[in-house]
Amino acid sequence: MNDLIQMRKIPQSIEAEQCVLGGLMMDNGKFDLVAGIIGEGDFYRVEHKIIYRAIHALSATKTPYDIVTLCDELERKGSLEDAGGLTYIGGLANNTPSSANIAAYSNIVKTKANYRKIIEIADGLSEQAFSEQEGAADQAIRDLMALHTINKKYTYHIRESLLQTVENIDEAFMSDNLTPGVSYGLIDLDERLGGMRKGHLIIVGGRPKMGKTATLLNFIDRCDVPVGFISAEQGHEQISMRML
Repeated sequence: MNDLIQMRKIPQSIEAEQCVLGGLMMDNGKFDLVAGIIGEGDFYRVEHKIIYRAIHALSATKTPYDIVTLCDELERKGSLEDAGGLTYIGGLANNTPSSANIAAYSNIVKTKANYRKIIEIADGLSEQAFSEQEGAADQAIRDLMALHTINKKYTYHIRESLLQTVENIDEAFMSDNLTPGVSYGLIDLDERLGGMRKGHLIIVGGRPKMGKTATLLNFIDRCDVPVGFISAEQGHEQISMRML
């Protein structure tokens, strides 16, 4: 980083990082929630990165982690002192008021981490601009867009999947809405697919002039949620005319 950046305070929230780690030790069941927001690299202090890495390893093996088990794991890996030692780790759990706000603490940690990454990207762009490096702006834009990437759990035990599936079935059964998802506007299609569900990628395929755009516009016209439409083929006036 350049001298001006070094003179300023780097965005960070040590208190939020401590509350996240302390909250995890208080309630092991919150790990998936936290992991969906932040990762190891989002912590500012090296000690906190090491502690979170150990918690992640214990969570992956379904091993409970409290002050004792976590310190044992760190000592086994030879990184207990690098993580601040037994006294510091014990203070994380003892000084955290509750795990109830752990999502809010995690969001603070993520926001501060993103600010640090923005500073790093801007500093790199400045250096590349001075050296007249081609494509510097495009790379900076890609890096900035990557900041919106969200951590997400992609591996599930079959037990987790079945439990969630049963919950979805119960929710659909108890709902007054005959279509659990967003309606396609086509009764037969809704009955067979249950509408468009959250998190699904739906691809409409077909040869040219077979009605793909018309079908999509029908979905837009009939569904009851706001929709964004992006077309690389037709202009907005053509799309509006087709809808009319």
